[in-house]
Parts: sequence; structure tokens; C-alpha cells
Amino acid sequence: MTEDKISLMIELAVSDALQTHEKKMFHRIDEKFNQLNETIKSAFPSGDVHGHRVAHEKENEQKEGWKKLKAELLSKFLSAGLWVATGWLAYSIWQSFKHEVLK
Repeated sequence: MTEDKISLMIELAVSDALQTHEKKMFHRIDEKFNQLNETIKSAFPSGDVHGHRVAHEKENEQKEGWKKLKAELLSKFLSAGLWVATGWLAYSIWQSFKHEVLK
């Protein structure tokens, strides 16, 4: 056996080993990816990722609607309170004025 033949045999053996390892590695990566994909899908009702996102978007829209409604109600109550306070103050001033005039 010549040195070239031995070199060629070693090269073929290493190449075969690398190809085998590469196939095993890609197979293992595919398995792990599929497991991860199934885990992610199982986290959503009926595996519906899009529906899950839409449900969260609707929930967020409802929360925003409630925030706006609460802010508007607070604004209306404060406004009404200021009008009542102004009216009460005007009435008190009028009563004081009337009381002083009638003395």
C-alpha cells in the first residue's frame, strides 16, 4: 500500500464520518425544532397562534376603552363638582349680601 492510497483512505473515512455526523446533527436539530414548535403551539388554544394574538389585541382595546371611559367620567365629575362649588359659593355670597343689606 502506498502513501497516496493510505491518504485517500483516511480522507474518505474522515469525509464519511463527517457526513454521517452532519446527518445526525441535522436530524437532531430537526427533532429539537419540531419539539419546540409543538411546545409553542400547545401553549395556544387549539394551536391557533393568530387567534391568540387577536384575542390579546381585543383585550387591550377593551382596556383602552375602559381607561378612556374612566378618564371621561372623572373629568365630568370634576367639572360638575366645580360647577356645584361655584354655585354654592355664589349662593353663599348672595345670602351674605342679602343678610347685610337687610340689617
